[in-house]
Amino acid sequence: MRARTLPPTWSVALACLLLTGCSSEEPTDSPTPRHRAQCVVSDPQGEVILHSGSLTARAGLTLDDATLEEAVNLDVVERAVVQFTGRAGVQGIVLDYPPLKTAGLADSLARWEDRRALPGLTLGPDDGQQAVLVAVRLHDPATPGHLVGVRLTTDAGVRVYAQPVLVKPPGEICTVADYDGTLDWVP
Repeated sequence: MRARTLPPTWSVALACLLLTGCSSEEPTDSPTPRHRAQCVVSDPQGEVILHSGSLTARAGLTLDDATLEEAVNLDVVERAVVQFTGRAGVQGIVLDYPPLKTAGLADSLARWEDRRALPGLTLGPDDGQQAVLVAVRLHDPATPGHLVGVRLTTDAGVRVYAQPVLVKPPGEICTVADYDGTLDWVP
């Protein structure tokens, strides 16, 4: 008699059910999961550039300001936008301010030299999608800083980009304890 084997996907599913009691349902009594912040080490001057999100103006839109949400030990060095061809929900951090010439900002960001400063910049439909960039510096260069996001104020209202980030001083490393400690201030 020849033994039958299950297709690989069925084998994995069966092993999951038998060994760990997997369930496709969410437990009803589990607490809401908490997320840790991203941790980055700043450049030698204690600076990084936050790419908090992007926007596209469907009509004339004046960008009044970009400020930090619940920031500790961080000062804003520069606020700007630059053309962005990536997905609208993408966020990131550029680890050098200004960015290194050889690194480029990212594949989907325009050149750093093409950025346009806030506040008071008016965007229109011809500008396309723009990445919101906020360069920050540690106020006390020997102490970590953090924020929970960036608030973009426009003539059409306010938009908050959630972006919890722990910024470590130059030369330090991000440790497991650092990530765990972010649970104290990440909403």
